[in-house]
Amino acid sequence: MMAPAGWEDRLRPGEKVLAEWRPVFRLYLSKVLFVAFLTTVFLGGIGTGQPFWYWPVLALPAMAIYLFVFDDYLEWYRHKGERWLLTDQRLLHAGSDALEGRADLDLRRTRRIRRWMWWSLVLRLEDGRAITIKFLPDRRAVRDRIVQARDRAQEAIP
Repeated sequence: MMAPAGWEDRLRPGEKVLAEWRPVFRLYLSKVLFVAFLTTVFLGGIGTGQPFWYWPVLALPAMAIYLFVFDDYLEWYRHKGERWLLTDQRLLHAGSDALEGRADLDLRRTRRIRRWMWWSLVLRLEDGRAITIKFLPDRRAVRDRIVQARDRAQEAIP
């Protein structure tokens, strides 16, 4: 796989690109709907004996509370322009704007990778820090690709 445009300067000599990922809106939307549903249940109270029509009526204000009070509507704007590039040595990140900067993670520093809910992956580093990758499609395949690349990078150590 060739390096995407704009990434050539970040690759080391001989480094091979294995995959590229971007966030998808439908995963963000499913997360918002799920958490808004939980907000509806929490605000409406479970088992309060309310009629059936009460829940759909409460859902819209509860979703608005969740989105605007907790600023979750901004989460998509923070992540929509992200790009993740997996190489045989590193996981590279570029944020949606220059303020977010760039990050390069040596795969050998990754201790554990787990899925969180259906919308994110959490990479645990050997120093205890965690990196969260949000809204990527097919997280299981993404996780497997990162684990394979990490294992190969660790084997390549002389």
